[in-house]
Amino acid sequence: MIEQKEKQVEVKLIPVMNGKLVFAEKQGGTPTNGVLLAALKKAGIVEGILESSFSLLARNDVTQVLVARACYQDEPPYFNVYFGIEPFLDEILSGILKGKPFISFEEKFLVKRNAPLLSIKEPFTKVLKYPDGRIEKHDILNFNKLDIFCGKNSVVYEDSIISLIDGSAHRTLDGRVYVYPVITVKGVGEIHGRVNEEISVKVTEDIHSHSYLDSPSNVFVEGAIHSSYIKTGGSLQALEGIDNTKEVESSKIVSNGMVIAPYIKKYKVSAKGKVVVSEGIHDSLVISHDEVWANFIANSEIRCRNGLVTNHIQGNSRIFIGPNYVKDDNLSFFNTQIKLFEKKMASQEFVIKEIKDRLEKEKQTLLGYFLRLKEAGKKRIILDSSIVRLFESIKLSFKNYQQAVDTYQKNFDNYLANKSYLTICKRQLHKIHEPYIKVLGRIEPGVIIATPVHVVKVSKQLEHVLIILDPLTGRLRFTKDFSILKNQQKETSINYEELVQNSMQQT
Repeated sequence: MIEQKEKQVEVKLIPVMNGKLVFAEKQGGTPTNGVLLAALKKAGIVEGILESSFSLLARNDVTQVLVARACYQDEPPYFNVYFGIEPFLDEILSGILKGKPFISFEEKFLVKRNAPLLSIKEPFTKVLKYPDGRIEKHDILNFNKLDIFCGKNSVVYEDSIISLIDGSAHRTLDGRVYVYPVITVKGVGEIHGRVNEEISVKVTEDIHSHSYLDSPSNVFVEGAIHSSYIKTGGSLQALEGIDNTKEVESSKIVSNGMVIAPYIKKYKVSAKGKVVVSEGIHDSLVISHDEVWANFIANSEIRCRNGLVTNHIQGNSRIFIGPNYVKDDNLSFFNTQIKLFEKKMASQEFVIKEIKDRLEKEKQTLLGYFLRLKEAGKKRIILDSSIVRLFESIKLSFKNYQQAVDTYQKNFDNYLANKSYLTICKRQLHKIHEPYIKVLGRIEPGVIIATPVHVVKVSKQLEHVLIILDPLTGRLRFTKDFSILKNQQKETSINYEELVQNSMQQT
């Protein structure tokens, strides 16, 4: 039973063809689009939802509509990755919660010339995605252009992508891998002006106040970062911390990878990857498209897409969780590119059809000319100027046809590449659990925890608590049972017999 603005609405979800199709049948009242979408998500329906059909249930002559279906999708490769710290994340998180200092992770990103960066784990594949998220693999795709995943100084070799130089490697959210040469400097200061080079940077001492550093790759600082603007295309690590004690307004860190430091003080930090802090975050604004891990958080604002793990949250801290608080520039960009290339391909299809029709007419004209000569009884055909002009016109039309097909192929390759990038972005951003806050120690009174529809100001100290964002209501749920998070991370599939029996849900 679904409650909807004081009215009771009964909706039954009916899966057919082993769950490839899901129908909604109204058995009392008329559900709104939002209520029906919530019922589907609560039932575990996450793919192929047909929101455009929901409004049909408002009609008096319609009692049942198709609301979700399985659909085919081209799945880009899964890769083995031979650099970075992904395999060590569990160990790193354990160290953070125990207050252990970080070592330098620079070596884990260094690669040698001709060394593999990525290798194919699973190739391009066509899959059938069920409404419940199950994936049924079908054909291996002929589209095997691994070069779309090659960034600067990387190249395809057999079924791998290898480095062309010795350098520091990073991988972007869309799956492309880049390698840049490493430049080692003693320090960076205001005297150096705007440092904006195609390099990865290692700083053996500090980045001093009022510095400006923009690198397309990784930046590793063996000292500290003070009151500066730092932008990186890869990850950033500062072994002795990040602080803005001089309170320079322009001080900010923007990273397309991780940000790793023992502490962050009075700084604005934005990262596409994890923000990993072995000590504390003090009086700072930290935004992560992934998760924030810190030993403690004090008087800071944290916005994270996927989750927060910490021992303590102190002072007047404000925690905002969920995707509404981060902007997916990559997803928007690739969606726009896909639509652009769809339009280009549609336009090019029209051009190809026009040239093909013209070729056919010219061919028929030439054949008709030869046929008339034959009927006239001429045993020898003289290539007069009309035939020559017609033949040259056919040659030109065929050349234009080939060029139009080549252009279409390039647009099609770009279209598939952008779809691959989009899918990999979604993989990176896809949550294996709902957004959460995991606090092993305490949350002090005065801390604010918020979603777009639910704000909680902690009035008394909470200890050992897990806070989960409910995907249907957007409200926060508090529990001391940490095993819930582990259970959410397990892969599940729908029991369809149970779904049929229990599809009248109460939300």
